[in-house]
Amino acid sequence: MRAILEQVKNIPLKALKFFYAAGYCGSFTAAADMLCVTHSAVSKQIKQLEAALGVALFVQDGRNRRLSSDGLLLYQSCQRMFAELTTTLDTLTHKHRQDLTVSCETTLAMKWLIPRITTFPKDYGFNVAILTAGGAVDFQRQNIDVAIRRNDFTWPPTLHAEYIAPERVGAVHAPPPYQPHRLHTHSRIDAWQQWTKQHPDDDYPSEDIFFEHFYLTIQAAIAGQGIAIASQYMVADEISKGILKCPQGFCADGSAYYLLSATPFAQNQKKQLFLNWLRQQMN
Repeated sequence: MRAILEQVKNIPLKALKFFYAAGYCGSFTAAADMLCVTHSAVSKQIKQLEAALGVALFVQDGRNRRLSSDGLLLYQSCQRMFAELTTTLDTLTHKHRQDLTVSCETTLAMKWLIPRITTFPKDYGFNVAILTAGGAVDFQRQNIDVAIRRNDFTWPPTLHAEYIAPERVGAVHAPPPYQPHRLHTHSRIDAWQQWTKQHPDDDYPSEDIFFEHFYLTIQAAIAGQGIAIASQYMVADEISKGILKCPQGFCADGSAYYLLSATPFAQNQKKQLFLNWLRQQMN
């Protein structure tokens, strides 16, 4: 170690970054633009490095400069060094990033995920941060790691999608008396149509009331304003407490929940652990 420190103590290490950029770009001017510094700053740093090493790292080739044989040798060494350093820094950054950021549709997050996230194992060593959103996902712009989505839209084939559980729905209402209304949500506008096709012999109210969000429809049902077609996951707690009734039970509607990611789950332990926990909770 002492010998290594003696070898490098007189080398301006900052200049190695400028040198590597110049070698990569093939131009002092382009390197300056990439590093957001002046041309003279790049030239000065490389001259200092050449003086410390006692060799010429670039040679003039017409109006351009190219790496000398010594410069090429140093460039190849820097290439390996900076690649390894980048990998190490990325590992350290992700190692100390404690949160897994999850995007989840608002009603599912409010009525199912948030009440259960306290059971997520503490010994996994990371927290789950929940953001509410639905539909298409932009992982980079939204700054999220994974997204829970129902397959009611088409996502890009480049995304990695892992099946979690089927969607199950039922007609729910408060204990009698309740209003003779069919409660609709614009987010699942055809829910009643699908339900009546599956249960053609049942009688339902003919008067319709519409709400913008799913959770408003559920709250209206809790308040006794009528009957709503609701996801089993979103009313499970109310059913267990007797706040809502589902006399015909829940049945699959043909859709399902998936966990989406921009990268393979097998390459990220946090994502895989969260996926496994979701499957256990939703099945």
